[in-house]
Amino acid sequence: MNRYFIILFALLIPVLTIAQQADTRTEKQKKYGPRKKYKLAKKLDAQGSYYNALTYYQEVYEKKNNKVQALERAAYLNYVMRDYKKAEELYKLLLDHEKGLKKYPNTRYLYALQLKYNGKYAESKAAFEAFKSEYTEDDANALKKLADKHMEGCDLAKTLLATPDKVKIEHLGKQVNNPYTDFSPRMVASPDEIIFGSIKSDTVLNLTNMGEQDYKSRLYTGKYDGGNWTVTKLPANINNPAFHTGNGVFSEDKNRLYFTNCSENDQLQMVCAIYVSNYENGKWSDPVKLGNTVNAENATTTQPALATANDGKEILYFVSDRKGGQGGLDIWYAVSNGKNSFGAATNLGSTINTSQDEITPFYHAGIKTLFFSSNGHANVGGFDIFKAEGSLKDFKAPVNVGFPINSSVDDIYYSVWSDKKTGYFVSNRAGGFNLKSETCCDDIYKATLIRDVFLKGFVASKKDPETPIVGANVSFFNKSDKDGSLTSLATFTTGEDPNFVLQVDPEKTYQVNATKAGYWGSEDIFQPKDLKVVKDTIYKVFLLDEIAKRKLVLKRIYYEFDKFFLRREDKLTLDSLAQVLTDNPAWTLEIYGHTDSKGSDDYNMRLGKERAQAAADYLVTKYKVELNRLSLVSKGESEPRLANENPDGTDNPLARANNRRVDFKVNSNDKNLEVEIEYTDNERKDTK
Repeated sequence: MNRYFIILFALLIPVLTIAQQADTRTEKQKKYGPRKKYKLAKKLDAQGSYYNALTYYQEVYEKKNNKVQALERAAYLNYVMRDYKKAEELYKLLLDHEKGLKKYPNTRYLYALQLKYNGKYAESKAAFEAFKSEYTEDDANALKKLADKHMEGCDLAKTLLATPDKVKIEHLGKQVNNPYTDFSPRMVASPDEIIFGSIKSDTVLNLTNMGEQDYKSRLYTGKYDGGNWTVTKLPANINNPAFHTGNGVFSEDKNRLYFTNCSENDQLQMVCAIYVSNYENGKWSDPVKLGNTVNAENATTTQPALATANDGKEILYFVSDRKGGQGGLDIWYAVSNGKNSFGAATNLGSTINTSQDEITPFYHAGIKTLFFSSNGHANVGGFDIFKAEGSLKDFKAPVNVGFPINSSVDDIYYSVWSDKKTGYFVSNRAGGFNLKSETCCDDIYKATLIRDVFLKGFVASKKDPETPIVGANVSFFNKSDKDGSLTSLATFTTGEDPNFVLQVDPEKTYQVNATKAGYWGSEDIFQPKDLKVVKDTIYKVFLLDEIAKRKLVLKRIYYEFDKFFLRREDKLTLDSLAQVLTDNPAWTLEIYGHTDSKGSDDYNMRLGKERAQAAADYLVTKYKVELNRLSLVSKGESEPRLANENPDGTDNPLARANNRRVDFKVNSNDKNLEVEIEYTDNERKDTK
């Protein structure tokens, strides 16, 4: 691929190409015949006006399908501009064309490549194998080695797809991303603050308005408040109008900003250099270009990343195509000699760098790991993200970070926060903003690692929370955040080893119900992400209220106005009461239904009976309490707990709410058992 497409942003589509998307042809030009259109297409192609050239090439082939040159160029430009679906379609036509392989022998290689970018790994591998068996041109050895590497990547994709990592991928949305290009996200003071590069424009750029628009990339900071991003453009002395500016990274003390300035030379090649600005007297100083140990002459230098040596000196990792590398773009490093000065640059060597391109380095000091992207190591897409343990230039073999952070297209600029689970990266995967095709343009994404977390807990009494209870019945549920519904995950009884261990999702809500003879039932609702995680484990104790052996406290239940349906909290009361009846099979229960004074005496007697019946039905249906152990009595409005009216004759809604109730009486034939009704004068706090 043309180096122009990767120098500045690491495989981000150049602005001069994007700027041609608007169809600037005249009506006369649109009516040209195939010969004139082909001639004009070649001219626009040479000028870098690829979108308009592509339009002509495709029209020429559609009109005159024996013009194989137009088909080949249309296929290639779609590939260059990362419309892989269209490129696959056109390369297949070129393969089937009678002159296709004869005139363009590497067509099958490029077709196989599009299949890989479109995630068709089995088909891609077969196409690469066919290419190897038939290709005999002068560059056969080099291309066949690349084909072998792509085939290895197809096999790797199959393996990695079988065990994808648990990662939440989030597109940052229109407050950060835009239809042009967004790149180089680096976290600043927290995972919710980033510095990034972007080309932002309110209008489609084309040849007629580029002088009026700032089509160059600029550096921005973004802060997230939990709901929205606030984006701020860095000052003009950083975002110099003469350059494309990007790849910003702050020093550890936030007093220095390293970044890249790039511009096109006369050959429309992008040439870049690394600059530094110091924060002095409340503002950023005018940038200074780093010396030639970093910014080598006749080479491009870009994408700075920082680390700290054991002696405290600053290490600058960067990307360059200077002489002395492994080939293509390589990752290098230099150690600071003091303010804005660095020693000789050192290549990271063949463990990291390949004959192709290695880009967008990021060093995580906490785990001593270098993250970078490469299209030279076996990968599942174009550029894949890799990680390698080590420091300076001594690294272990790189490991592909796998799906879903990597995709079948380009994934670059990966960085990870100190928590080792939050990161940002750039991708042209489907689902982002785009101009021409679903994979044309790069956006910034957030990746959150969902670690395997385990809940280790036990049931205990509130009186002695450190001593587990044996024989407690535990029910474990997933609770829907949408409608509160429960999905049963596990039920068990604590044994000699009363501890239980369950795997949980930190993002989900769980409910644990526990019961035990002699205790009131409990209901505990929690989210693992709100609890402290020790390595990969949450420790939690589920507490039960002990029921006194010689003293039984009965709670009453309440109803809404003119209703006899049970509320959730009342079902918990009945659960505990059912446990008492189960533990004491000789006991019987009297259920008294009450109402307030609204309505006639007859109506309230019926309503009181329905309320008592609702409580009885719950005990019989859920806990199989025998009917002959239950007595139902309706008191209607005859026995209010509190006066339904105030002394001045006005209505008392709270008192009425306390009167809409069911009371219980246990008949135990146990003279030593003291039964109490638990209440205060204003037990119910609402009027529903």
